[in-house]
Amino acid sequence: MVATEHAKGQAERLENIPQQPLHQIDTPFVKATFGMGCFWGCDSLFGATKGVLRTRVGYAGGTTESPAYKKMGDHTEVIEIDYDPKKVSYNDLLDLFWNNHEYGVTTRMKRQYMSLILYHNEEQRQIAEASRTEEQVKRAPEQIITEIAPAGPFYPAENYHQKYRLQGHTDLAKGIGLTPDLLHTSHVAARLNGYLIGVSGLKQFEEEADLLGLSKDQVQYVRDCCQCAMSMFISLLVVFILIAVAVAIAIYFEVLNVDDTAPNVSDFVHKTGDSIKDSIKDKFNYCILFAIALALAIYYGVIHVDESASDAIKDAGSKIKHSIKDGLKRLSDD
Repeated sequence: MVATEHAKGQAERLENIPQQPLHQIDTPFVKATFGMGCFWGCDSLFGATKGVLRTRVGYAGGTTESPAYKKMGDHTEVIEIDYDPKKVSYNDLLDLFWNNHEYGVTTRMKRQYMSLILYHNEEQRQIAEASRTEEQVKRAPEQIITEIAPAGPFYPAENYHQKYRLQGHTDLAKGIGLTPDLLHTSHVAARLNGYLIGVSGLKQFEEEADLLGLSKDQVQYVRDCCQCAMSMFISLLVVFILIAVAVAIAIYFEVLNVDDTAPNVSDFVHKTGDSIKDSIKDKFNYCILFAIALALAIYYGVIHVDESASDAIKDAGSKIKHSIKDGLKRLSDD
């Protein structure tokens, strides 16, 4: 009893010890630098990626000295990543690069937002060029214009650009002791900057939440934000799908005519619609037979379903059976 009380008291004391957010992490790392449009989004994307230790956004790829957001010169908005090559490979980071930005890859953009890979060693150059070749095959006949160049000087962006999503949660940022310097170097800040908008998902956050040095309230807050972001994403996805289906139906039934503006789209929609219609016709009889077989199985108790559904089917079956009997009787009387 005494031992139990002692253990309980010790546990309570441990719970009351202030959490120390994991800002510094002493792990060997390699740098990677990418330009993929506005750097706010990729800061969150890579920040919550497994194996990424730190991120910072800034300007690179040009020749202008001491660039700033209002005077960027010939530089590009980029993200500089410190990653653990034992946990995430350069190829993995390139997959995220290619799959998470479109503008600038095949469409010419102003240099500020261009698609850019800056390599830090010969191995990265070879991997980057091979990945671009592979991506070109996937995107043909579009021509990839992503540039690959050696990494030169990196100029950190102004503090208000660093961990932009996290800084919007002022109480959380203050609670983890986020300072101007830590915006560029903090491990936990990089992770939270992604998790707060649902990057990498709730499951991954739960797996490492205890390692980030957050309080219980902070963990719950991030959990709630992550869930909210994921729910919003799913809702937007459903809305997008419904709109796409509605537009496709309108095109198929020629309520919306896009033959002149987008003939390929119109042709695809009509072919797909005809295919679906033919498929339904071909399988309609099978569907009826399957439904009858299923109803018979439920009627004779071979398959058990919800009681109300079973009663309804049995009631309908009894009526059909009596109707058949009455019909046969009248035929025999005649």
